[in-house]
Amino acid sequence: MSPRLPFPSRRPALPAGRRLAGWAVLGLGLPVLTGALAGRRTASLAVDLLLYLGLVLIAGVVGGSGPGLAGAALAALAANYYVIPPVHRLTIAKTEDVVALVMFTAVAVTVSTLVNRSARLAAEARRARAEAGALARSTATLA
Repeated sequence: MSPRLPFPSRRPALPAGRRLAGWAVLGLGLPVLTGALAGRRTASLAVDLLLYLGLVLIAGVVGGSGPGLAGAALAALAANYYVIPPVHRLTIAKTEDVVALVMFTAVAVTVSTLVNRSARLAAEARRARAEAGALARSTATLA
């Protein structure tokens, strides 16, 4: 048996099907949500950014850090271009809207990263538990 390195493996913690599902959630959800938000002007920016955050979190939980991080960046761009005044420009008129968008992006990136780390640690714990069980069984047969 080869010695175990103290560093976590770089293998994806999530199966390919889940990663693909995360990309699908993002690819379908982002245009639909943006279309719904761009058509109305009565809600507050906080509500709109929370809706984007919910979508990014779902994509990140389902698909890992790839869809989560991409979703954070794409949702920030979509919100800036289609929702935050002046619309259809990548400029922001009010300072508080800049702060809201920066905080949205920071929270979305942080949570996406933590979800991926949590999935990797859970996979590592499962492998360690299986290895401990195998060692216990082999010890029992030697004794």
